[in-house]
Amino acid sequence: MFIQGGYLAAYTQYIDTSNTVNDRSIYYWIEEQNRTVPSDAGCLALIGCENIKAQNLKLIGNGQGILLFSTNNSTIIGNIIENNDMGIFALDSLNIIICKNVIAKNRIGIRLDGKFPVYSQKIVIHENNVINNDVGIHLYESSNNTICKNHIANNGYGISIIRLGGETDNNLIHHNNFINSSADVPGYWHMIVFEELWVPPPKNVWEYKNEGNYWSDYTARYLNATELDGLGVWDTPYVISDNNQDNYPLMAPVVISELPSPSHFPQPTLTPAPYQGPQQTEQFEIIMAVAVAVTIIGVGLGLLIYFKKKSSGQSPFSQKRP
Repeated sequence: MFIQGGYLAAYTQYIDTSNTVNDRSIYYWIEEQNRTVPSDAGCLALIGCENIKAQNLKLIGNGQGILLFSTNNSTIIGNIIENNDMGIFALDSLNIIICKNVIAKNRIGIRLDGKFPVYSQKIVIHENNVINNDVGIHLYESSNNTICKNHIANNGYGISIIRLGGETDNNLIHHNNFINSSADVPGYWHMIVFEELWVPPPKNVWEYKNEGNYWSDYTARYLNATELDGLGVWDTPYVISDNNQDNYPLMAPVVISELPSPSHFPQPTLTPAPYQGPQQTEQFEIIMAVAVAVTIIGVGLGLLIYFKKKSSGQSPFSQKRP
C-alpha cells in the first residue's frame, strides 16, 4: 500500500482488514481515538487520528509500513519495520513518539514531511535501530523535532534534510551514532541538504548540553583533532553543511540500552530503488515553481511591451503591411 498527496481527500480511503500483506491485516483508520493497533497488523495508516499506540508489530514489504496523516499525540514503539519503500511516513502530524523500533532495509526509513501551514513538528525519534536503508531519516519541511540516541548505520545517507520554501529548521539532533564503515568518501554518506538559491539554508542544532553526535568518519576528516578538556568530545567541530555543524562531536559511540535487533521474519522480494534525491513530489514542486516564475516573467514582459507601444500611440496589435 502506497498513498501520497498533499490534501485530506487523497488519504480518505476505506480499506478494511480483509486486505492483507504477508498474511497480516491492513489497518486503515480514519479519525480514530484512544486505541491500540491489533498485533496482527501488517500495514498501518492513521488518518486524522488521536492518541493511538502501535506496538510490537511486524510491518514488512509495504509501500509505507506506517502512514500518518494529520495524526497527533500517538506512539510507535517496539516495531519491526523492514523492506518497505518508506518505513514510517509522517505528514502534517504533531507530538508523535517513535521509539525502540527496528527500521531496516527500506528505501527511506523515517520520513517527516509537511505542507504549509502545518508541517510535522514535535516528533521525537528516540533509541531506534536505523540500518541498511537507502536513507535512514529524511526531513522535508519539518521543524522543531528531536532525533536522539539512535543507531544510524550503513545507510546510503544517514540523514537527509531538504528545504523548499518552507521550514526544516530548529530540529534538535544529538547523541546519535552515525556509522558507515563502507563509505567511499568521508563525510558524504551521512548528510545531504538540497538548497534552493532563493531559500536560506536550513539551520538545525546538533548538540545538547555540550555533547553532540558520534561520526564514524571524524578522525579521517580531522587528523589533528584532540580531546576537549577531558570531556570525551573532540575540540574541532564537525562541519555538515552551511549553517549546520556539530560543535561537540563525541569521541566514542553512544551506548543505547536494549537496542532492538533486525527481524528474521521471511523477507519479501521487494527491492527498494536506490535513492535519487528528492521524491517525485519535491521534483514536481520544483518544476512547478520554475514554470510559475517563467510564466510571470513572460506575462510581465508582454505587458511592458503592450503599454510601451500604447504610450507611443501605436496599436500593440497593428502589423506592417507590404
